[in-house]
Amino acid sequence: MPKLVEDAEKNGVEVVSFSPDNVAAGDVIVYGDNDHVVMADGNGGYVGNSTSQQKVVQGDDYNAMGDLKPTKIIKTGSGVPSTGGTATSFAGNSGGTYSGDYAIDYAINEAAQKYNVDPALLAAIAKQESGFNQSAQSGAGAVGVMQLMPDTAKGLGVDANDLQGNIEGGAKYIRQMLDMYDGDVEKALAAYNAGPGSLDSVNGDISQLSGETQKYVPSVMERYNKFKNKSGGGISSSGNILDWDSTNEDFSKLDFFPKDGEQSQGTVNEFLENLAKLEESDDKATKEKGRQAQDILHTRCS
Repeated sequence: MPKLVEDAEKNGVEVVSFSPDNVAAGDVIVYGDNDHVVMADGNGGYVGNSTSQQKVVQGDDYNAMGDLKPTKIIKTGSGVPSTGGTATSFAGNSGGTYSGDYAIDYAINEAAQKYNVDPALLAAIAKQESGFNQSAQSGAGAVGVMQLMPDTAKGLGVDANDLQGNIEGGAKYIRQMLDMYDGDVEKALAAYNAGPGSLDSVNGDISQLSGETQKYVPSVMERYNKFKNKSGGGISSSGNILDWDSTNEDFSKLDFFPKDGEQSQGTVNEFLENLAKLEESDDKATKEKGRQAQDILHTRCS
């Protein structure tokens, strides 16, 4: 979390001391000594990730965080230019949101940029391997979001028990596999799962590998394509993002969307994606809001 604030400042995003009068829709509110963050909805509420519930949640009062008190505001909301200085630009500069967890998405985007890997591919692997769970551990001893074996992590020069190190290790490894197999994503994924030695032993014929790997590759590819082209995502495979101004009329019909027409595009996309996840809520009213968000996103990104 401290790195989020640090990188925001490095990328020219204003970070200011907390004041209720200075909170705009789409701003990131930081609590305590960089202990927690949420995104302000512009109406005194927020969208954020619940660690205990393992899902994105919506709240009506960003001050109601128990013992945590707001201390800083990362000004990613209204008034921030859409080129540079947006939530998207400092969260890895070229990625989207995938897990609903700010720290994981940040690490995915940053590692993807560092190793020149499509963040959607890295996210698809993370989803398949662990469901974005850094606490995951396999019976064979693989750990973390990217399910790195201890020896593999050591060879990659990362700490598999550290979130950022784990994801960076996965990005570095899939980059190596992509280079080894001339950019063939399916073969790279097969090697990531079964090991390059196993793939080479069958002359690159994935159909000759274990049933697990034969299922793994198409499953990750399906997730990869969904992440690349997902209508809820801020950035598509072509890099296009929703145009806030052209859709403001539709958005304004939904009372939980920010109303400021100058909202930065990157922030709007991340904000809308998080809201769209509310469709999974057990609460009927919240679920309906999520469904409405999904409808707009499908219409505008199709």
